[in-house]
Amino acid sequence: MLLQARTEEFYRKLVPELSRFSPGERFYSTRELVRRFKISYRVVAAVAERMEAEGLLVRRLRSGLYVHSATPSRSVAFFYVDWPNQHVRRQVQLLKAALKQLGNYQFSALSYRYQDNLLTQIKSCTADLIVLACPSREFSDEELILLIRNKTNIVVSDRDLRGISLNCFYLNAAYAAQMALTLFRRHNHTRLGVLLAEPPSGGALMLYQNFLDAVPFRGCNAVPIACHTEDGDYSAEKAYEAMTAHLERFGLNFTALFIISGGAASGVLRAFYEHEIKVPEQVSIIAFGNPEETRFLTPPIPTIADDENEMARRKAAAIDHYLRSPEKIPFCVESKPVLYDHRKVTHQPAKGVLQ
Repeated sequence: MLLQARTEEFYRKLVPELSRFSPGERFYSTRELVRRFKISYRVVAAVAERMEAEGLLVRRLRSGLYVHSATPSRSVAFFYVDWPNQHVRRQVQLLKAALKQLGNYQFSALSYRYQDNLLTQIKSCTADLIVLACPSREFSDEELILLIRNKTNIVVSDRDLRGISLNCFYLNAAYAAQMALTLFRRHNHTRLGVLLAEPPSGGALMLYQNFLDAVPFRGCNAVPIACHTEDGDYSAEKAYEAMTAHLERFGLNFTALFIISGGAASGVLRAFYEHEIKVPEQVSIIAFGNPEETRFLTPPIPTIADDENEMARRKAAAIDHYLRSPEKIPFCVESKPVLYDHRKVTHQPAKGVLQ
């Protein structure tokens, strides 16, 4: 595994070096590569062999490696929802930059209408591969059939589609749920509120269900908070309305809260402020997603989310390998989120809060 990891890392470093040479020009010798990059002969040989197989380099007997006379260009189209959402647009830019490091990629970012049928929007796309970002949106039967028929050139983001052998980027929902539960239990919280502030579909629904399923096994009780959201109609305002309604009916009947959608955390804080509930003194909060927003709240909210730069590199590597491979075996990239500890979770107060 260590050799494989070093080989993959060196491959990512070496591909951009092709741009230093003209087509047909002699590439670095094996000895130069070992000396320049301080890497072993074994790793150099493995990477050179891979680049030959992919048509990037040509080996000439007793002469060395040469840059292919026409380095192939590949195209990737990223379809993203037409929301004023900086999170999605940042993902687009990071993936574009990561692919550029791996080779000669033509990259286009195309917005699509969230509520419309996807068929007409992606049918005419001629890119070698389409990345389709579909947060909080269910697929129609017709759309799912299209994806299955075109599995060779579509990868769906924000969906676990391994069961039908489709290319996908997906969240390890069980891992994320356990992260939140571990933090809460470490600080003695046992009565846990959970607010699904996104439409009940895709990764958000899986995370919500995994959290609820795991709560009893960690010696806790779950307090689900009703939040009626729909496709294209969810926001911090919806979360504010949901939390306000809950507090007015039940009071503060939890000591910690897991908000599934960091973008909705500001609405929750507003409801707590209006009910004179102090955060984190009376209730601790962990959010999922949108750490770029939760860090600027008052108080900042600890957030579980992807390491976006690392995920962009992993996604780009998977796309690059897939497009260079003649077998085109379906691929999946799993996301294991990390904690953005904007402000530490506090211990459960000894008095004054319902246990």
